[in-house]
Amino acid sequence: MQRLPNSHSARANHQPRINQSIANPRKPKFRPPDLSLLDVPSIGFSRVGHAPPFIRVAQRTSRSRKDGGKSRPNRKYLRMMTERETEDVNEYLLTWREGALKPKIPAGGLETTASTGRRSPLQPCTGNQRIVPGGSLGPNKPSVREAPLTVESQHRSRSTNWPKPRSIQTTLNDIVRLKTTNRKAPNCTVSKPRQDNSDKDRPHKRLTRTGHLLSSLGESGQSRPATLETLGRRSDHDHTLATFHRQTDDNNSLVAPNPLLAKFLQDTDLSYSTNHDPEEKRTDNTHTTQVKEKVQRSKQRPRKRRPRQVIMQAPHPHDAVELLTDDEDQWPQVSRSRTSAVSSATLLGLGPTGTTYTTTFDISPIPVGTCFSERTFIGSGAFKTSFVTKDLDQPQEYSVFLQRGRSFRWGPWDDIVSTQLGEMTDDACESLEQLPQSNPETSVSLLETVIDLLKRLVQYLCTSLSFYDTIDRIAFLQRCKTLMSRFFQALTRHCSKEPNQLRIRAIALCTVLIRQLSEISKHTVVPPAIQTETKSFLCEITTRAVGIVLNELFDEITECICYLQHSRDGPVTLGDRYASIELLVIACHLLEEDSSFNGFWRAVQSAILPSPGQPRDARALEACWKKLFSVLPFVGFDRQGVLDAGCRQRHSMDNLMIVKQLLKPIFEVYESKTYSQSPAINNYCRALFGRCFQLIDIWGWRKCESMIGVLFDFFARRNLAHLPNEECNGSPAFLSQLDQKPHLDLDPGDRCFHILLKIIGSGLQRMQEIYTGKKIRDIVWRLMPNHGRLLPKDQAIQQTDLDALRNHHDLLCTLYWASPPGFRPKPTVIQDLVDMENSHREACRINIRAWSNLIAFQLTEIGPSMDLEPFVNWWNDLLRQVLRQHHNARIEAEEQARLAESTVGVTVDRTLLESTVAQNQRQVEAMLSDVLLAMRNAISIVPSIEAATTLLSSDLSLVFNLFSVRSPYTNKVIVHALEVLLVFTDKALPPDQTCASADNDDSQDYGDWSGFETVVSPNSSTPEAARYLEEHFQKCLRQLLSNCFGADSPPEDSLLTKVIDAWVAIGRVLVHDGRRAWSDYIGGYGPDSWASLRDTEQTHRFSAYYLAVMVETNGKVFEAHRQIVLKVWVASLVERELLLKYQHRLTSSLFNACAEDPMLANPPFWAVDGRFQITASQFSERRLALISNVLSNMRKAVERGQGKKASESAKVTAEYKEILMVMMNTMKTNYQQLGQGSDIRGAYVDFVHRVVELLQQHTSSICPISRFFTDSSSFPLPATDPTYVVGQLKNYGLRLHDRRTPKQLAVFIQSVSERAAIDRQQPYLVDQLYTAMTSTTQEGPIECPDLRSFLTTIIFPAYIDLAFRTACGWVLALPILEASKVVLSTIITAVNGVDKASVDGVAAMIMTILGSVGRSLEWVTSHGDLMDQPKTLRLLSAYFAAITASLPALDYLCRVSPILQHARSVMRFFRSFGLFAARTLLGHTDIETPDSYDTKEESVMSRHAEVRAFTLQELTETLTKHWVYHDETYYVNRGLTRRKVVVDLGLLEEEKAGFIKEIEGFSNALDRMTVLRIGVEAGL
Repeated sequence: MQRLPNSHSARANHQPRINQSIANPRKPKFRPPDLSLLDVPSIGFSRVGHAPPFIRVAQRTSRSRKDGGKSRPNRKYLRMMTERETEDVNEYLLTWREGALKPKIPAGGLETTASTGRRSPLQPCTGNQRIVPGGSLGPNKPSVREAPLTVESQHRSRSTNWPKPRSIQTTLNDIVRLKTTNRKAPNCTVSKPRQDNSDKDRPHKRLTRTGHLLSSLGESGQSRPATLETLGRRSDHDHTLATFHRQTDDNNSLVAPNPLLAKFLQDTDLSYSTNHDPEEKRTDNTHTTQVKEKVQRSKQRPRKRRPRQVIMQAPHPHDAVELLTDDEDQWPQVSRSRTSAVSSATLLGLGPTGTTYTTTFDISPIPVGTCFSERTFIGSGAFKTSFVTKDLDQPQEYSVFLQRGRSFRWGPWDDIVSTQLGEMTDDACESLEQLPQSNPETSVSLLETVIDLLKRLVQYLCTSLSFYDTIDRIAFLQRCKTLMSRFFQALTRHCSKEPNQLRIRAIALCTVLIRQLSEISKHTVVPPAIQTETKSFLCEITTRAVGIVLNELFDEITECICYLQHSRDGPVTLGDRYASIELLVIACHLLEEDSSFNGFWRAVQSAILPSPGQPRDARALEACWKKLFSVLPFVGFDRQGVLDAGCRQRHSMDNLMIVKQLLKPIFEVYESKTYSQSPAINNYCRALFGRCFQLIDIWGWRKCESMIGVLFDFFARRNLAHLPNEECNGSPAFLSQLDQKPHLDLDPGDRCFHILLKIIGSGLQRMQEIYTGKKIRDIVWRLMPNHGRLLPKDQAIQQTDLDALRNHHDLLCTLYWASPPGFRPKPTVIQDLVDMENSHREACRINIRAWSNLIAFQLTEIGPSMDLEPFVNWWNDLLRQVLRQHHNARIEAEEQARLAESTVGVTVDRTLLESTVAQNQRQVEAMLSDVLLAMRNAISIVPSIEAATTLLSSDLSLVFNLFSVRSPYTNKVIVHALEVLLVFTDKALPPDQTCASADNDDSQDYGDWSGFETVVSPNSSTPEAARYLEEHFQKCLRQLLSNCFGADSPPEDSLLTKVIDAWVAIGRVLVHDGRRAWSDYIGGYGPDSWASLRDTEQTHRFSAYYLAVMVETNGKVFEAHRQIVLKVWVASLVERELLLKYQHRLTSSLFNACAEDPMLANPPFWAVDGRFQITASQFSERRLALISNVLSNMRKAVERGQGKKASESAKVTAEYKEILMVMMNTMKTNYQQLGQGSDIRGAYVDFVHRVVELLQQHTSSICPISRFFTDSSSFPLPATDPTYVVGQLKNYGLRLHDRRTPKQLAVFIQSVSERAAIDRQQPYLVDQLYTAMTSTTQEGPIECPDLRSFLTTIIFPAYIDLAFRTACGWVLALPILEASKVVLSTIITAVNGVDKASVDGVAAMIMTILGSVGRSLEWVTSHGDLMDQPKTLRLLSAYFAAITASLPALDYLCRVSPILQHARSVMRFFRSFGLFAARTLLGHTDIETPDSYDTKEESVMSRHAEVRAFTLQELTETLTKHWVYHDETYYVNRGLTRRKVVVDLGLLEEEKAGFIKEIEGFSNALDRMTVLRIGVEAGL
C-alpha cells in the first residue's frame, strides 16, 4: 500500500531555497506584532521620572537589548492573585493576539535591528569622515542610525539607555579587528540596502529574530572544534588571575570567526585587502549587480547540524590533562645560530601560570590476570620454549615443513641446511624488496610468508638443531649472523610503510632468532670475539626494534593502555592487534636476560631522548616522559605472556639514567644565571618530582639512589630553600605521623621539597630490600647537607632562611625515619642545627618539633632503654637553655636599666621595666610550652613504664619554680608541666588496676579516672615509678600546691585545677605502692593533708573539686572518710550562688561511687549509661530539690534506726546532727559575710529561708533549728512566714502515722489560727495553709491521709461547723474557708483518674468540705435573724466562693466516682439556698424554704472520728471560754491578759452586694457544668 506523503516530514528533510518564496508566492499568515514594555503608551520612550523603580529598571533593560525586549503573545498564559485582575490582563492579551495593539514607533523614526528584521550592509566611507547627526553619507546611503549594531556596539549599548550616533562610522577593519596597525582604512564597496518588505530577505531574519547571533556550520563555513567538559583544578583557586587569562586564551583559540561577518562576505563576495591598489576598486552599481546575481544562483545550504556530546573518559581529579602537544610540527623552530643561546637560557613550551601538569599521564598498573592470547607468539608458549637450552652435541629429531611448495627436512647443521637457509633468506629478502611495488593484498601475503618462515626457523633452532662436531658452532654463527643481518636490513628498509602488525611481528621473530644465536654462542669452543659480536648484534637489533615501537607505533601503545585501564570486564587478553606490545615484552626479556647488556631501559633511553643539539622544549620532554610511563605497565609480563603482579617487587629492572637525562635540562635552565622563566616552571618542577615519586612508589624502581642524588643536588645548590615564589605550608604531614607508620602519598598541596622528602623516604625503604645496611648508610651520608645556618635572635629573620632551616630539619628527620636501625644519623646532628640560647624563637620551635617527631618514631621501635638517652639529653638541654633564657630576660632588662641610669642619667620607669621583662619572658615561655608539650606527647605514646621513667627528666621540677602571683603568664607553662606528670602517672598505674588503702585492707577501685589513652603492658609495675615520683616531684609539687592555695591573690582556675589533679595523681601512685595512705591527704594532720593549707578563698572554693577528684580516683575514699566528705559536700550545697564552682562534680562523683549510701538515695538527677554527669546548670536549678532529698533521707534513716539498737540509732542521729550543724554554720557564716544587721536582703537570704523551712520540715527532730535563723534581731525572717509555719505543718504531715501527731496538729492549727487573728496575719495564714497542703497527685487510701487530706477532712470541718454556732467562730473559720477555696480550685490536678484510691480520696475531701458548709447553711435557714448581720453575709460569701471553686473537680469526679447522686442533691440544696437567701435580702415576699440537706453519705473518715471530735471539743471550749464578743468587739482572754482582735468587716450593704455576686457566680458556674447541671435541672 502506497503511503501518502507527509508534508511535515517533507519540510523537515528539505530546506527551502531563497528564491522559492519568490517563485511560489503565498499569502502570508497573520502574525501578531512583537511588543515590549517600550510599546506601552504610558511608558514608551518617554523620560518619565515618576515611574516606579521596577518600571524604570525594566525599561532600561529593554533598551539595552538588541531586540528591544520584544516578544510574541504565543504561549503566554497569565493568572493574577484575584479573578478581576486576571480578567483585566487577559483582555489586553487577547487584544494583542488579535493584532489590535500596534508597536509604538519611537520619536525621530528610530528603529532597531530587531524591528526591521534585517541587517543593513556597511557603506563605503573613510575612517576620517565625519557624520552629521541625523544626516546621511550621500545619495542612496542610509543613515547611520539604520546601520546594524556591531559586536562592539552591542557591548557599549548595555551601558547606556539607547545606542547613540557614533562620531565615526564603524568600518570593516573594526569588525574584523585586523592585527595590522598604522595603515589607512580600506575602501570597501558595499551593496545598496535591501528593501524592508522584500520576501527574499526573509531567510536573513532568523539571524536576528531572537536578538542573538546564530552560529552554525552552514552559516560560517567553518566548524568550531568540539571541546571536552573538564573538571576544575585545585590550582585554579590559588591562581585565579592566571586561570582567567588561560581560559580566555583557550576560548579565543577555539572560537571561529564571526559567523555573521563570514556570511555577509560570502553572500556579497566581498573581499578586503591591505593592498590599496586603485585598480582593484569597483563601482557601487557594478558590485550591487554582481551581488544580486550571486544570490540568485547560490545553491541550497545544508541545515545546521545539532551538536552532539561525546562521552569521554573523565580525567583524574588530581591530575591535569596533557596540556602540551606532541606534534613536532607545531613546536617553534629556532635557527641554529640561536640554538645554543635559547637552549641554555630558557625553556620553551611551558603553559601559562597556574597550569597543572600530570604526574602519571593517567597510566597505572594494568589489572592482574591480563595475558596474551594463544594466537600470539608469546601466548602460544613459543617464546618461552625458545629459552629452553639443550645439548646441541646430541642428535635431535628432524624438522620437516613446506615452504613455497618445497619440502624441507632439517636436522643437524650441515652444508645442505646452510644452503637451503641461504636460499630461503634470499627469497625472503627478494619478497621484501617487492613490497613497495605490490598492492596491499600481495603485501600482506608476502609478509605472512616471511613470518611463517621465521617461525619455522625459531622452531628449528629450538627442537631440531644439533652439531656433528662442536667446532661447527662457529660456522653456524657466522653464517646465521650474516643472513639475519641482511634480512633485518631488508625488513626495516622495505617494510616501513607496510601494515604495522605484520611488520612488528616479523621484527619480533628476528630478535628471538638472534637471541637464540646469542645463546648458542655461549660455548667454550666459540671465540670470545664472536660471542661479543653476537651479543652486540642482539643488543643492536633489539634496541632498534624498541625505537621503532616507541617512535613509529606509539599511538598503538597509547590505545592499548587506554583499553586495558578502562576495561570494565576484568582481566583482558591481548590479541594479534597489539604486536607492538608483544615486541616490547620480548625486548624487555631479551635485554634484561644478560647483565652484560646495556639493558632494556638503556634501549628506551636511546629511543625517546631528544637529540643533544635541539633547543630545550618542554613539549619534547613531555613526549619523552609519556613514552617512559607508557612502557612501564608492560615490563611485568613473564615469558608465557601472563602479567606477573609481583615482578616489580622481586626484580629491579630499572635504569634511572633516563630519568637523570630528562631532569638535567630542566635543572640547568632553572639554575641558569640568565634565568628569566615563567612562574609556571615551579608547577612543572613539582610535576617532575611527582613523576619520580611515582616511579619509586607505584612502579617499584628501587635502585633510585642516582635519581635521588640528582634531585637532592638541585636543592642542595639552593641551600635547601623552596623554589622562588613558592608558597610554604610548613613541614609535610607525614613527619608528624611517624609513630603511625604513614604511607607516603602525593598531596595536591605538596611543595617541591616535600615531594623530595617523600621520594627519599620511599626510596630508602625500597632500597632496604636490595642493599645492605652499609650501602644505605653511605647513601644517607650522601644526602646529609652541610651545616652553617645562623639565625640570631637579635636580628631580623627572612622567611626563606626559616624555610630552609625547616627543610634541613625535615630532611634529617626523614633520613632518620627511613634508614634501618644502626645506620641512622645521630640525633645530635639534628640537635646541633640550632643554638637555643642565641637563635631566633621560630628556629628553636623547628628544632623542638623535630625532637617531637623523632621521639614519637623512636618509641615505636624502642629496644633497650639506653636507646632513649640521646633524646633525653637533647630534651634536657632544650629545657635548661630555655629556662636560662627566661631567667636572663629579667637580668638583662634590669642591667640595661641600670646602665641607662648610670651613663645617661635616665631613670627607667618601673612599670616600663616590668612590661619589657614580661614581654621578653612571654616569648621564652612560648618556647618552653613547646618543649613541655613535646614531652607530654612523647610520654603519652610510650609503650612501657620503664621507658616513661627513662624519658621523664627530673629537670621538669625546675619549671615549678617559675610560679609567681605577680606574673600570671607563667601559669600556662606550669600547667603544661603538670600535664606531663599527669600523663606519666596515668602510665604508672593503669586505670583497671586497684590500689590498697593504708587505712583498711579493702581494695579501692580506680573509678572513672579520665586520662590519656594508654597502651600499657599487663605486667607493668609501679615501684620504680613511685620511687621516682617521691624523690623528684613530691616535695616540689607540695610546695607548688601550698603556694597556689596560700596566695592572697588567687591564681587562675586552670592552674589550681591542674595542681590538684597532679597532686591527687601522684598520691594515687604512692598509695598504690604503700608509700602513702589516703588519710594523709584527707585527714586533718600531716603536711600532705588538704586541711593543712591556708584557709583562703581559693581553698574554700576548691575543696569540693579536691574531694571530687579524690572520690573519682578511688571510690573507697568515701567509705573510709565518709563523715569528712559528707560534711564538705553538705556545706558546699548551701554556698552562695557566686561560690558555686565544682559542687556539681563532687555530687556526680558521690552518686557514681556511693549510690548505695542511705543519705544519697533517690537523687533528683538521672544517670546516662549508668553514670551521673551533672552539669553546673542542672545543679543550680535543682539544688533545693537535692537538699530536700538529702534531709528527707536523713529523716528516713533515723526513723528506720528507731527500731534497731539504741546505740546504733544514737550514732546515726549524732552523725546527722553533726552534718546539720555544719550546714547551718555554713549558712550563718555566708550570711554574715554579706554584712551585719537583720535588714539585709537578697537571693541568698531567700535561699536560706527555704533551706530553714526544709530543715524545719525534715530534721527538726534530729537537730533543732539554730536560734540564729529564728531570731529577727540577728537574721531577717520571712515576711509571710516568720515562724516557719509551713515547715512545721509539713513536719506534722510527715508524722501523721504516729498516733500522737494528729492531736498535736489540731492544737497547732488552733494556736496558729488564734495568733494570726490577734496579729492580723490571717491573709498570710491562708497562703501558709495552702502552701503546706500543696503536693503532687493524691496517692494511697483515704485511711492513710496526707496533710492535705487530713486537714480538709478532719480539722477544717470543725471550724466550719462552729462558724455560726458560736459568736466568734466565724473569725477563725474565715481563713480556713479561703484556704479551702484555693485548695478546691486546684485539687483537680491531684486526681489520678485511673487510680480508684486517688479518686475516692479527692472526692472525700470535696464532699466533706461541702458537707460542713451544707450543715452551716441549714443552721442559717433555721435562724432567719442571722441574715441581717454583716458577718453572716461575709461568711456566706466565703461559703459560696468555696462551693464555686469545687465545681470543676466535682463535675469531673461525677464521671469516675459513684458520688453523682449525692453531689446532685448537694448542688440542688445549695442552689435552693441561694435563691432563698437572695430573695430574702432583696425583700421578696414569695420566699420558699430551701430543701433540707441530706447527710446520709457522710460516713467517710470514721477512723479519725476521734480526732475530729477532739478538734471540735477543743475549738468549742476555746471559743466559749477564751473568746469574748462585747460591744461589737472581739477579745481573747489568756490568763490575766486580754487582747483585742480587729476584724475587717464591711457595711451591711457592701456585704450584701458581695454575697449576691457570689450567688450569681455560683449559678453561672453551675450552668457551665456538664454533669452537675443536668442533674440539678432534672431535680428542679
